[in-house]
Amino acid sequence: MITTADAPPTNSSTRRYVTGGLLTLAALLATFAAWNWWLHEPAFVGTHFVSMPAEVGETIVFGLTGPQRPVEINRTSVQFGEGSALATTEVLVCTDGDVSTGIGTMRLSDVGGYCSELRLADGVALDPAEPGPGRYLLLAVTPLEAGTVQIDGVEVTYQERWRTHTERVAPTIEVNAG
Repeated sequence: MITTADAPPTNSSTRRYVTGGLLTLAALLATFAAWNWWLHEPAFVGTHFVSMPAEVGETIVFGLTGPQRPVEINRTSVQFGEGSALATTEVLVCTDGDVSTGIGTMRLSDVGGYCSELRLADGVALDPAEPGPGRYLLLAVTPLEAGTVQIDGVEVTYQERWRTHTERVAPTIEVNAG
C-alpha cells in the first residue's frame, strides 16, 4: 500500500508546465471560437419590406444588398411566397455604371441612368473594397399575371476562401401587378 509518505514529491516546475499547458489550450480554444464565429458571420446584411406596383409584363428592379467582404456567387435562388402570382425573376449585378450608393427600387427602364450593363449574378465575384459598380445584388421581377408577386427572399450560395455558405439575403418583396 502506498502512503502519502511514499508518494513522489511534486515540484514547482511540473506545476508550471501543467499551468502553462492549460493556459495555452485555453488560448487556442478562444482563438478557434473567434475564428469560427468570423467565418460564420453573414457576408450579406439588410432586410426590410419593399412593395411596388407594376403592370403585367413590366420589370421592376430591387436593389438588394452587397457583401461585407469579398465573395464569389455560386448560385442564387428566389424564394416565392405561398400563393404568389406568377413572375420571372433574375438576380443581377451591375457591371458598368455607378451604383455605389445602392439602386433602391425602380423600373428596368430607369436603371440605365445608374447601370449601363447588367449580368446574371451567378459566377460573379463581389468585393466591397474594389471601386466600381459590381458590389450590389439586384433582383429583377417581371409579373406574368395580375395579382401580388410575393418574394420571401433570395438564397445566395457563395464561395468565401475555401468555404461555401448559403444565406437568405433579400427583403420581403411584393409586386402588385394590375
